[in-house]
Parts: sequence; structure tokens; C-alpha cells
Amino acid sequence: MDTIAPALPFSPRPKVTQQLHKHGLPVGLKVLLLCFLAMAVFSPDRELGIYGVAVLWVAARLLWKPGQPQTLFFVILFQWFQAFGPVMQGFLDGRAYQDIIGIPEVDTATWLSLTGIGILSIGLKLGSRRTEPKGLKKSVSGLKHLKNGRLVIAYIFASVAALTIRVAGGVYAPFIQAGSAVEIVKWGVVLLIFYRWTAMGQGGILALAILIFESIIGMAGFFSSFKTGFFILIIAGSGSVNLSRNRAAIFALLAFVLLLFLGFWQVVKGYYRSFMSEGEKAQVITVSVTDRMEWMGQAMNLVGFDNIQQGWQDGLRRLSYVDFFGYAIKTVPSAVKHTDGLLWREAIQHTLMPRFLFPNKAAIDDSLRTSAYCGMTVTGADEGTSISIGYMGESYIDFGSIGMFIPILLWGWGLGWCYGWLRKNTPHPLLGMACGTGLLVLTALLLETSNIKMLGGLIVAFLGLVIFVKLFARGFWYWLIYGDLRSRALLRGYELRGKKR
Repeated sequence: MDTIAPALPFSPRPKVTQQLHKHGLPVGLKVLLLCFLAMAVFSPDRELGIYGVAVLWVAARLLWKPGQPQTLFFVILFQWFQAFGPVMQGFLDGRAYQDIIGIPEVDTATWLSLTGIGILSIGLKLGSRRTEPKGLKKSVSGLKHLKNGRLVIAYIFASVAALTIRVAGGVYAPFIQAGSAVEIVKWGVVLLIFYRWTAMGQGGILALAILIFESIIGMAGFFSSFKTGFFILIIAGSGSVNLSRNRAAIFALLAFVLLLFLGFWQVVKGYYRSFMSEGEKAQVITVSVTDRMEWMGQAMNLVGFDNIQQGWQDGLRRLSYVDFFGYAIKTVPSAVKHTDGLLWREAIQHTLMPRFLFPNKAAIDDSLRTSAYCGMTVTGADEGTSISIGYMGESYIDFGSIGMFIPILLWGWGLGWCYGWLRKNTPHPLLGMACGTGLLVLTALLLETSNIKMLGGLIVAFLGLVIFVKLFARGFWYWLIYGDLRSRALLRGYELRGKKR
């Protein structure tokens, strides 16, 4: 007798359109490497440029995992851009970067920074290699269970919670540290929304709405945090091996918009920050959101494309972060001796003194280190700014041009281990990847970050995520993926993952 399948009163799940990708680097990345290689060949810093491209190729071979968001490689790629910036600047100006800024030691700083990034990629690989999900299917299978409604609720709740904690931090500083994990969970939800769109084509309007909203909010802040949403979108898109033409076209358009934003921000940021603080030399905001948006709208009408082009050139110079490292090499050890690990010991000591137990702990002023070890005076906290040498330069000051790679390798291993632990111990690797991505983007993305900030920031945020994973992650994930299956018709007599409901 023929069996007639019952007509169920709900829509079938959309299928995941991802397909397994062949091993090896994707064509787009190979083209990008060839473009950088051509730039290196015609740059005055030819040998340095070719070496930098080789470092990026090695890092890609180590970290690229087809068919999943390339979080670890993105961290390397962004820092590589910062170290490779002098080569690009030399290519555009037609003269060596050391001649542009007048510091011969910056050439050595660039060599050491690129080598350090290669060492960092090895550390990331070693730290994360035993915690990778087996195959693409296990990584993305959770996408088909996600629905817009629950994702929106989770995003709004995490955003409000992070904002509340940040405001409370103005009264009691330790709240700021406690809120870092909540901020990371928020960006983890954003990554799930973006990845669901790029991999499956589901929720595109929601993804674009959140990107626009976060960009506007970021532009209203003191710093250029509007970039974070674009970074998360790039990482999500890097996991899509079957990107449709429409989504590819939207990606290209968003890339162009990001470039416009970056050029515009470089032009107006000094004036904008002065307006927000009403001329005060401090990182404070004393004007309303409405006034800030009005000011930004007027600035958009005044800034032309020529100004944006100049902003791109200034942005490339700002992106390149080896200058202070070059000054440090000029000063250490000729005028100031190597510190034999003092700066990393200070970072560890500062981390082991959490602010909720030591509320009177001194605030971090990176400019003090920069002035002490670069043989120059830079503006500091008393003028509302903080200028860092960067963790590469600080490692050199501690241990010299060879020993510096030991803490960098350990730092990379620690980042990889934290990212891998989250992927392995959350209820689903997809949620772990989302939280791990937020962790690394917010705490370990920038080459210029001082070790005392990045080490403390990573550990505090990771411990907060451990609490989230142990106490809330399972319920949170089940709430996300089962929220749309609560109709009576479905819950009567049908099986869900082997369990009758």
C-alpha cells in the first residue's frame, strides 16, 4: 500500500546553498597576491615588497580554510596591510619610504614587522589546529535553522545591554571591562546575520539595515568604529564559496562605499572631534547626537572627491604603522638599553590586577612608553590622546631583533587557542566561530596596539565569554534555532533531532 506523506502546516527549511570548495587558495586571493607582487616589483622597496608578499602567501597557506569565514587570516591580512603600507606608499610616491619620512631605521622596522606577522600566523595555526570542525557541513549546518525575528531580538538585546554597561562604566570603571564580552556577543550575532545572507541569500535586507545602522552609530562616535561592521561583513563573505552575482555586486558596491567612508573620515575627523569635544583636548563628547548628525551632514555636502582622494593618501599613511617602531630602533639600544622583558612583564602584571579588585589602578598611557623609547615627545592622556609604539616594537625593545619573535609566537598561539576553544566548546561550532570572530576583531586586529592593552583586553573578554559559554550559550543557541518550531501542529508527534516533543 502506498504511503501518503502528511501535509505539514509549515514551510520547509531553506537549503544551504554552500558547496564544498576544492583545497587550496581561491582565485580571488591569488589575483590579489599577484597584484601586490606587481606593486612590489615596481616599488623602490622591491626586495622588501617581494618578501612581504611571500609572507602573506605563507600565512594564507597556513590559515585559509575553504568554505568557512576566514577570521584568523583576516587578522593577519589587516596587520599585514599595516606593515606593508610603506611599500605601497613608496610605489605611489616613486621613492623609498625611508626617504619619505627621513628615518633609515624604518626599513628595518618594516622587515621585522613583516617577519613578526609571519611568526604570528604560525602561532595562530599552532594554537587553533586541534579545534577545527571537521568539514564545511558541520560549520554551516546551523545557518538553516536561524530566523530573522530571533536574530533581531538577540541583536537588540545585546546592543542595549552593551550600551547600558558602557554608560554604567562612566560611573564605575570596572563595568567597562565586564561589558566587553557582551559587546563581542553582539558582534557575534551580527556575523551570524551576515553569514546567513552571504552563504544562503537569506536576510539580505536585515543584514544591510544593520550595516547601515552600525555605520551611522560609528560615525557619531569619537573614533571611526563604523569600520567594524564592514570588517565583520568581509569575514562573513570570505566563507561563502558560492556567492551569487547579485550578492557579489552588492559586495563590490559596499567595498566602494567603505573606501568613500575611509577617505571622508580622514578629511573630517580632526574637525569633527574638535566639534564633539567643543575644543577640549580630551576624548569626550559634549554635544548631542542630533547636533553631531547635523554637522556630519553639512560636512558631506562640503567634502568633494578631490578631498576624498587626499583622505585616501592620508589614510594609507595612517594605516602604515612602522614609524614609531623605526624611532624605537634608532633609540634602542644606542641610547636606551633593551629592557629584558620589562614591557611584557608590565602587561602581565597589569592584567593580573583587575580593576574591580584594584579600582585605583593607574590608567594606561601609551604615550609615556613612546616618549621614553622613541627619543621624542608625543602627546599623551593630558591632551586627550594616546600614541603607542605597537606590540611589535615593544617586543623589540624587550628582547631585540631576534628574541622579539618569541612573545609574538606565544601571542599568536594564545589567540589561536582562544578562538579554537570557543569553536570547540560552544553548543555549535557556528556560534563559537561567531564569538571567536568578535573576540579577535575587537581585541587583536591592530598592529599598533600596545601589549599592555591587548593582553588585558583579550583575557578579560575571553573570561567573560567563558562564563557565557558555560552558563548561557546552550540555551541561547537553542532559543535561536528552535524559536520558529513552536507551533502545536509541529510539536505533536514529530521528532526533532531524535527527541520527541
